[in-house]
Amino acid sequence: MRVVILMLFFGFISCKPKVDKKISNDLSDDTLRLKLINDVLPENFDDFFEKFKSDTKFQIQRIDKPLSVIISDEETEEEEKQEIKYVSFNQKDWDVKIQFNIVKVSEDTMNVIIEGKDTGVHIEHLFAKRSDKWHLFQIKNFSD
Repeated sequence: MRVVILMLFFGFISCKPKVDKKISNDLSDDTLRLKLINDVLPENFDDFFEKFKSDTKFQIQRIDKPLSVIISDEETEEEEKQEIKYVSFNQKDWDVKIQFNIVKVSEDTMNVIIEGKDTGVHIEHLFAKRSDKWHLFQIKNFSD
């Protein structure tokens, strides 16, 4: 009886699911093809912006350095170059209620406008597509 139980026990242990190597190789080829396609196809702005808003490391990679920041008031419009590490597009990081408007300037330029209703907040974030990848290249602050 013990012999039968031991044989069954070792039989179950030695049973491994068979993996068809052809299917396994096909999957890795398909994965490689998808990666190549993603590297070659132009980046969709909506997909880019969702990742830009939520992934700090990705955002840092896609902000031009130094970033052009224009601070404007009624009398002057000053441009300066700043080292900006992170731009928050999350409501919780703002003291006022904000809303986003995305405006297509051209095929290769998008403007994400942050506005605070009745607060005077108006900040424009200009993105350009270079080598089929989107980058933040300028911030214009027209806030009161």
